[in-house]
Amino acid sequence: MKRHVYIISSSNAGLTLTLIALFVAILVPGCSTRSAADKVVLATVDGSAIEVTEFKREYSGYLLDTGLPDSPRRRRAFLERLIGMKLLVVEARESGLSDTDAFRLNSRRVEEKLLLDLYIQRTFFDTLAVTETEMQQMLVRVNTLVKARHLYARSRRDADILHARLQHGETFAGLAKEVFQDPVLRDNGGLLGFFEFDEMDPDFEDAAFSLQPGETSEPVRTSLGFSIIRVEDRFVKPLITQTNYAEKKRKLETYVRYRKESRIRRTFLENMVGETAPRFNDDTLDALFGFISGQALSDEIGDDDALLSRDLVSFTSDVSFTGDVSFTGDVSSTSGSETMSWTVARFRDAASVSSPEARSSVLSVDDLKTFISGLIVRETITSQARTAGIERDPAFIAARSKNLESWLYEKAYGEAVASMHVSDDTIRAYYERYTDEFLMPARVHVREILVASREESLQVGIELESHPFAEVATQFSIRPESETSGGYLGAFTREQLGTLAGLVFDGKENDIIGPVELQGKFAYFHVGPHEISRRANLEEVRSDIEIIVRQTKKQDFLRDLVAGLRGRYAVEIYADRLGPVQLVSHENS
Repeated sequence: MKRHVYIISSSNAGLTLTLIALFVAILVPGCSTRSAADKVVLATVDGSAIEVTEFKREYSGYLLDTGLPDSPRRRRAFLERLIGMKLLVVEARESGLSDTDAFRLNSRRVEEKLLLDLYIQRTFFDTLAVTETEMQQMLVRVNTLVKARHLYARSRRDADILHARLQHGETFAGLAKEVFQDPVLRDNGGLLGFFEFDEMDPDFEDAAFSLQPGETSEPVRTSLGFSIIRVEDRFVKPLITQTNYAEKKRKLETYVRYRKESRIRRTFLENMVGETAPRFNDDTLDALFGFISGQALSDEIGDDDALLSRDLVSFTSDVSFTGDVSFTGDVSSTSGSETMSWTVARFRDAASVSSPEARSSVLSVDDLKTFISGLIVRETITSQARTAGIERDPAFIAARSKNLESWLYEKAYGEAVASMHVSDDTIRAYYERYTDEFLMPARVHVREILVASREESLQVGIELESHPFAEVATQFSIRPESETSGGYLGAFTREQLGTLAGLVFDGKENDIIGPVELQGKFAYFHVGPHEISRRANLEEVRSDIEIIVRQTKKQDFLRDLVAGLRGRYAVEIYADRLGPVQLVSHENS
């Protein structure tokens, strides 16, 4: 007999992504004039030079990561490591890896990201100043603890309603029960306890640290939505002296600069969305989302000519910006009158360059709008960057070369390790020696029905009263694979189910759980048979053992591979030039 457990949960704020942030990562540092010492060549590999600049950057990072001290022997060993990496890159190019569609796509991604990053760097950050006052204020913040509570809302409208209700006498304790899914926050009135610098969203932190105990903020926009913050208490550590300030000044300057740059970057991109003013064809947008609904947005939308040729969005393309930045991070920009339109095919091409993480975050029509708006902004800025000659900037050329070499190395390294032969006797011997370590964890088989709205979920609930779960999944689930799988997802461990473990993993066989809200959609789950933990047989762990053996033997394998490559390509080493290399000091960093 079926047991139905109906659970309707509020949206999980932690799963919401701000898509604009996905288009910008850490900015490429400004191009500074290199000294003659930095241009000294330490080695050449098939004519490609390893200069002091590259060695210092990579070796200093290696010492910081490992905590090892510098020494002449270690310098020479690390130079040999860089030579080995260069040899793999040379071999990758010779084998044609740089003439593949994958390389060309990665090259396009690298170029567009560098154009975006360097244009923002040149336009806003190269002249950005950090004042003594800002660093002193940051020192106080670093030594301050704040105790606060908050209320969360997904939209500004909802946040304004919550704020108005607070103004009319309602309490955090009462409203928290409505807005939080987390039982702790729901029951304690949104109390976060004490937190310090860099533990919260930067905008949340700025607002909280600006309030005195007892004060409540206006709605504050964060990367997850909006928060209304009330500070309950604050504590500043005593004895912050000039000595403390001097010792931490370099790090404080880095903190302040990063915060200012992040705020300016975010404000600039948000303003650009407003200035380009995308106007969507709602029918095409709905058709496009219907096509991709239930799966991650892929590089290939498909070959449906009727859909690909439809107009999707129009926008203002001649947007200019002055680079003027106020203390609060406001950015000046001006919209023109020239309009451009994208078809679905044009969108597909632009989307192919974005990251897999960005594409997989498209889970609703609003997400799709935000994603498309981000692509429009990215192309508008990169077009301006090309016009400004960023592609001829030495920093762009050097960073592009470095990124593409890194990609080639990673691919060549992965292919080399994958080509290692691990014999069946080796795998069997390893299994017999460590049999007790190979346990298959307890798992549960799960089916799912995913629908787009609460109304559809209620209809599904009615259907489940009289029809088999697999049959209903085939008819109603928006996941395309459900048509053939009957909604079967596979067998999962407790850890793999994450926040659903308490509902699904602990359920009894044939339980039907739902509807559960998941990022704006609604799901039912069918609990299938449970598998108890047991010792794995050889075939179940063969691939895992092969990976382990590869890891243990790969250094010897790669050493032999590089030795062979040194016989094919010319390598020149100028070891006497290693000693005078001056590493970057990391004191107070």
